[in-house]
Amino acid sequence: MHHHLRSFAAAAILCPICSTFTNAPELASQGDPTRTAPIAVAAAADPFVLPAGNLELADVVARASEYLGCNVLIQKGALPDAGKAPLTLQRGLKTDRAGCEEFLATALAHYGMTLTYVDSKQTTMEALHPNAANAERALQRATPRTVDEVLARPDLAMPATVVVEVKHCSLGEALSGMQPFVARGKGIGLGLTVGQLGDSKRLLMVGLQTEIAQALAVLRAVDRPEAATETLRRERDREVEQLQRRIDGVERMLKAANKPADGK
Repeated sequence: MHHHLRSFAAAAILCPICSTFTNAPELASQGDPTRTAPIAVAAAADPFVLPAGNLELADVVARASEYLGCNVLIQKGALPDAGKAPLTLQRGLKTDRAGCEEFLATALAHYGMTLTYVDSKQTTMEALHPNAANAERALQRATPRTVDEVLARPDLAMPATVVVEVKHCSLGEALSGMQPFVARGKGIGLGLTVGQLGDSKRLLMVGLQTEIAQALAVLRAVDRPEAATETLRRERDREVEQLQRRIDGVERMLKAANKPADGK
């Protein structure tokens, strides 16, 4: 049921904009009263609801902030002016708390911003732009997650970090499988960073939770039990091949050593 409620991506067309940032943050809940089509605020116990049509991003952020019960900090001037870049929903949105959080993060991402948690209690959020002076805070605020937590919410476009153990395949095979996500991320926002923890078979993944979830899905397909047998077979084949090359080398040396004796 919740999955159905949170299936909003196909119903939304989000128009990105270019924003100019200043140094003074402001609370998104303190929206501009002159903006058109304000959205009525519902009680947090009710579903999060947005009407169909053109919506101002500032109103959506204020509505989500009220529903989630937290402040959302946004740099002054980061949001588009009223009427210039509305967010368009072909259908209305009705979802739960998790869906509200996911929709807010997705909407801000389409406008070039990354939603982050400011404090460990998750009572304050901040939307950061990659060109802002404080953009590095996005990765610094990555939320530690377990693999199951990430896969349970693959649509949450917020920074996260997860440690995953490679159980069956080799680290090289695991990294090779996730390489498309790492390469793709270099040109879009935070991207995905994957690294080995020491000399173990554990990998540290840092990036948007949406990207991590996709990479983990690929890793699960690669790191299957039969992969260990396949890896062992390939290693055995390589050892046999190396041994055969050594034998061939020894035979060539023996032939070369016997040639002078044959000529006598």
